[in-house]
Amino acid sequence: MTNRLVRFLKYSLCAGLLAGSACAADPEWLGLVPASNTFVGLNLERLRASRLGQTVFSKLEEWAKEADDVTGRTEIEMLRGTREIFLAGPVFGRTTRFLVLLSGSFKLADLQTLASANGMSSAVVGNVTLFSDKAALSVALMDSSLIVAGDPQTVRDCVAGRGPAVRLDPAMAAKVGALRSSRDYWQLSTGSLEPLAVLTMGTPSGELLRLDLLKSVHEISGGITFGPRTLVAIEMVTGDQRDAIALVKALRMSHLGDAVPGLSPELMASLARSLDLRAEGNTVKIGLEIPEAELVKLFLSSTEARRTPPNTDVVIQAAPLDSGASPSSGDTGVVTLPGP
Repeated sequence: MTNRLVRFLKYSLCAGLLAGSACAADPEWLGLVPASNTFVGLNLERLRASRLGQTVFSKLEEWAKEADDVTGRTEIEMLRGTREIFLAGPVFGRTTRFLVLLSGSFKLADLQTLASANGMSSAVVGNVTLFSDKAALSVALMDSSLIVAGDPQTVRDCVAGRGPAVRLDPAMAAKVGALRSSRDYWQLSTGSLEPLAVLTMGTPSGELLRLDLLKSVHEISGGITFGPRTLVAIEMVTGDQRDAIALVKALRMSHLGDAVPGLSPELMASLARSLDLRAEGNTVKIGLEIPEAELVKLFLSSTEARRTPPNTDVVIQAAPLDSGASPSSGDTGVVTLPGP
């Protein structure tokens, strides 16, 4: 499915995924966020301030100019106005509910342009225009600073001023707030790591999730801080100290770098020298420094042969936590934010 209205969402996520105003979690945001097991955030202002971000955004704008159409220009204009992206989902259960919040500076006319190009229907709820398609996706401009996207019921609840049926608990809200304030790109997943494996499929994180020892992990969090020395920090909470020590030993013996094509021997050696991998109690901590210049070089080399943005479909998949179901079972709910 190709959806021009949400492609600017994909571009926004692409900016962070291709690279690899944050403050304590805003109370008004938390009132909209449902209880979920996976959260992802990207501070586009901080990304844009880095050399890597400037390179990524320059390439995205180049692709938009090549498309040379109104919708492409509108997508980039909305991307320029986006300061932060926040994704919550999936919720474990028989249905998949997810929510994407974009903060920044937006115009209803731009959203209407993309909705019209995609043939989406519109309805006015209160004083908010709600756009929906047949693919179980709705988008609404709550005000000039906030866009809400997600499954139709969740978005309608937001527009109607109703909070989620199951709200984010204070402990999880505190973790989300800490990550938003300390990392430029971050993610947090609790419970089964299978939904996170779906989100990171085909990436180094996805390769890491194949390790059997990760079955002992019940929470993983971390993120990236952009800059001349890009910092990567990951924490994995396991069942006990023995599991944490065993996981550290397994990670030391693994060759995860082989899963990332294009890494030079020099960069691999630099990463090995900067790697900080240790167990503290039942938590595994991973720290890494990556020269920004090497990331820029890697990004440019990966896009040389591409004339269009890479397909960065984000698949959100949920299975009941207490059913023992896997993401491939019949009870699974799937929502895809499509690529071009």
